[in-house]
Amino acid sequence: MREKIKLYKGKVTIWFVDEEYVKGRGFIRHGYFHEKDGGPDFDKRIVSNTGATGMLDKPALVPWAVKMMGLYLQKNWNPKKVNTELLKNQLIKAAKKEFRRITEEGQEIGTETHGWVDQHIKFELGKGKKPKMPENEKVRNGVNGFLGWESENKVKYIGSELMVYSIKYDFVGRLDTKAIVNSKLTILDLKTCNMWKKDEKKPDGFARDRNGNLIKTPVYDSQRYQVAGYRMAEEEENGKIYDGDRIILRLDKEFGEFDPVQLNEYQNDRKGFLSCLDLKKRKRN
Repeated sequence: MREKIKLYKGKVTIWFVDEEYVKGRGFIRHGYFHEKDGGPDFDKRIVSNTGATGMLDKPALVPWAVKMMGLYLQKNWNPKKVNTELLKNQLIKAAKKEFRRITEEGQEIGTETHGWVDQHIKFELGKGKKPKMPENEKVRNGVNGFLGWESENKVKYIGSELMVYSIKYDFVGRLDTKAIVNSKLTILDLKTCNMWKKDEKKPDGFARDRNGNLIKTPVYDSQRYQVAGYRMAEEEENGKIYDGDRIILRLDKEFGEFDPVQLNEYQNDRKGFLSCLDLKKRKRN
């Protein structure tokens, strides 16, 4: 699949290529390229926003993956059952892949939730039909969280799923939503998540602080830097300052709750993003 994208009032053309085999280059999945001779220039691939922030180390990922493997074995290994060596190896192999299965499931929920919100915003802007409520419970919870946030704020949507590109720094991204939120121009980034930190040792399965309050899962630096990159490119192209800065709207998949995290350290996050971008380009070269 190829998509031709025009930005900067038609002065900049970017090609998005996905699921395509290119002779001499192999299979290309989810790539952005500059234009040459009316098509994508495969010698000039553009770094994506998330590709840059993906350079950050994720120290919590390995312990989490090991934990998912352990929980899988606890659930599926029956010590009273006599297992052959083949069955043992099959079970261990499946346990090793459990973290990947959970990750992919979470990505699907996030994609479906984003898709519903995109349709909802387009409906609000008079550009499409009103979406039906999702059948999947976790997606529906995310949607209910979004609608709950929307009902408690004065929101005027400008657009959703918008491509952004920085000529100055040569990176591309797709921001979720830009809107005027409570009279301020704001970039809104949606994150489906499990909002509350879990602890299997507790009776209800959730971690609490000394006062007995539930502990929220964190907003990661990569997320802060990601939306800083969107703001950089958006302000560069359109010249409007986002006085509402950025909001990461966390949508809980289990309980339908929402948590709007207002970011307000743009200059520091901007530096963080540019450092990630430099690392990504250095690694590529």
